[in-house]
Amino acid sequence: MEELNQNKINPRHELHRLVKETLIAARSTAYNAKEREEKAEKELEELLKKHPEFVDIVGEVQDNITKTLK
Repeated sequence: MEELNQNKINPRHELHRLVKETLIAARSTAYNAKEREEKAEKELEELLKKHPEFVDIVGEVQDNITKTLK
């Protein structure tokens, strides 16, 4: 049973990961930065559809991550 819990994606962790990926890709000058940003944004939209309770905290998460990236 523990293996199932370890393989299960934590939605809150996924929210943070996707917001961070979006912000990093937006600042990047890498050749694939735009593609990475668009992919992360699409995944973030899908996550928010599945977990609408996160819609209200996306801005807060973005602010926190932006502070740590400076």
